[in-house]
This record gives sequence, C-alpha cells and structure tokens, in this order.
Amino acid sequence: MNSIVLSGRLVKNIEVKESQGGGSYTRNTLAVDNWDSKNKQTKTIFVDFVAFSYQANFLGKYCHKGSQVTILGILDSNAREGDDGKRVTYWSVIANEVVAEKREKIEPVMQEEPVMQETEETIEDDSYGLPFEV
Repeated sequence: MNSIVLSGRLVKNIEVKESQGGGSYTRNTLAVDNWDSKNKQTKTIFVDFVAFSYQANFLGKYCHKGSQVTILGILDSNAREGDDGKRVTYWSVIANEVVAEKREKIEPVMQEEPVMQETEETIEDDSYGLPFEV
C-alpha cells in the first residue's frame, strides 16, 4: 500500500500553472520536522510534492510560503540521468488531499440578518413526541 501523510511548512509561494491538457497543477516543497533520535534533536527534511486540480487551486488561493499544511498522498519516484551522467532517482509526493492548518487568507462570508416573519400560528399540542417542549 502506497500512502503517505506529511505535515510541514511550504518552502516557497504557490504558483499554480496550467498543463497542456488544460488542468491546473503546482509543484512545491514541504519542510517537515523530523526527530533525530541519534542526535536527540529535530532535523528538517525537505519533501517535493505536486498537487493537481482542486488541491492546486486551494493551495494557490489560501496558502503561501511558510503556511502549515498537511498532505495526504502517494510516494512517487522518477529516475533520470543526472548532470554527471549517472542515473539518479528523485522522490516526490503526489498529493491526493491537502489540509491547511491555519487559513490566513480566508475572509468570512457576510450574510444578511435573517428576516423573521410574524405569524399568528401557535402550537398548542406537543404532537411531535419530542423529549422537550416546542
């Protein structure tokens, strides 16, 4: 089973791009704190990820460099030839779900006060069988 959950901070601002097929995507890096038991201190690891469609647009709209996010996805590898001619394997996460831990840019939607209409109808009988009075 290929499943990974990472929580960390975005290393750079989100740049949502459009693929040749018309879909949106973004690539970024997540800085994840990892406990190093040998040295008894926190060590930061940097994990590349890619998000598509809704997740990419969500990140672009609500997150920026330094935002705390949790990514649920799968681990993917890509092997290619490096600059020195040796075969190098690159690892990244393909995000299936993204959760922003603190949404700084979200503005509350203001709604108008509900208009209460006066009515002369009264309820005299508790025929609903509720365990409290209506």
